[in-house]
Amino acid sequence: MLRRYGFDASERGVELVRRGEKAAIPVYILIEICLLIAIKLPERIISGSVQTVLSYLAIVCNSAVMLYFCHTYGRGRFDRHENLVALALYITTVADLLLTYLGMDFAIPGVLCFCVVETVYMFYLNSPPASILARAALFSGLCIGAFATGNVSPLNILALINISVLSVNVFDAWRFVRGDYGLLFKIGITLFFFCDLCVGLSSLLDGTFGSVAGFLIWIFYIPSQVLITLSYVKRCKQI
Repeated sequence: MLRRYGFDASERGVELVRRGEKAAIPVYILIEICLLIAIKLPERIISGSVQTVLSYLAIVCNSAVMLYFCHTYGRGRFDRHENLVALALYITTVADLLLTYLGMDFAIPGVLCFCVVETVYMFYLNSPPASILARAALFSGLCIGAFATGNVSPLNILALINISVLSVNVFDAWRFVRGDYGLLFKIGITLFFFCDLCVGLSSLLDGTFGSVAGFLIWIFYIPSQVLITLSYVKRCKQI
């Protein structure tokens, strides 16, 4: 009877879902902005332990959005290659659980997870052999510097692997990724690089410069993950 009057319940349901998705994205972005503001409030206003919880909540929120769109669009008709972005963000959630929420006692497995994240992005970018060699050369150069300055430890070696792979990922993203969704990914991965750079500088520098680098970590990190997530969402809707 519904069809007799030109009403298809299934089509109507799909339309309602699409409208809900369209409305959900601004809400998601607003939540992330609010969390970032709360995280950067002085500790006299919001305690450090609460800031830690909110920091991890921002990453979980990214994962939840990614999980929905991956479940909705990532099966069947959606190119499985694109789902590497979803995989990288899921591993990021584990890495942040170890580093942000559980603390420095889990620093080595946390940084190892981030190395895996950057390797997944490397496969997503279809990096050519020259780029893989560039990562190896950069890592070798950084290791020489670490040995020369006496900053050699398992954690530092993993951090050098991570920054080496990420640095060339940024280059490959700007060189090879196309489309408007690609611009979101390129900016996101670049902010990710700046975040890692600030992590390194905050541990190496003392005084004002180290404090500024530490302050900027989450200012770069949360937008980077939001933009990478949005690049996946936009790609979902194009296919």
